[in-house]
Amino acid sequence: RAVSTPSPNGSANGAVRAVLFDRDGTLVNTWALYLECYLRTLEPYLGRRLSPDELRTLHPISEKRALDKVVPAEEVAQAHATLLEHYRALHADLFAGVYPGVIPMLDALRQRRLTLGIVTGKSRGAWDITHPRSGLGEFAVFVGDDDVTDLQAVRQQHVALLAVTVV
Repeated sequence: RAVSTPSPNGSANGAVRAVLFDRDGTLVNTWALYLECYLRTLEPYLGRRLSPDELRTLHPISEKRALDKVVPAEEVAQAHATLLEHYRALHADLFAGVYPGVIPMLDALRQRRLTLGIVTGKSRGAWDITHPRSGLGEFAVFVGDDDVTDLQAVRQQHVALLAVTVV
């Protein structure tokens, strides 16, 4: 998402100063990795392994919010830690890499001196595992699920909040 800065009269001047990206499914392919991590993490709570289709019904966009649908509230933090342990252990085998064309695109945006940021429903813990292995380079801003406490407020002010954060 490109963010333009408001002019003094409040209208956008059209100058793009920042570009925000979702991480998973946009820059990197972590679907198989996350799928296996969720399945392994949830199995002890359910007494069985979910099918991939059953997992999709949990809408696992946000790690903690997906876990919260199955795991007792007092155990979500530990379940999330377990998910990240699986994520770290399986990363080398299941991380499918950066999507084709992403690195040259990011390089071109950086050459234009645009501010780049990541906005994702995934955690900072997962980012800290994937980022050093991805070759994506540095981002000025990372906003992950850990950083959002009032999801409704973010939905209502999404673009405004991100523009202020990034620009």
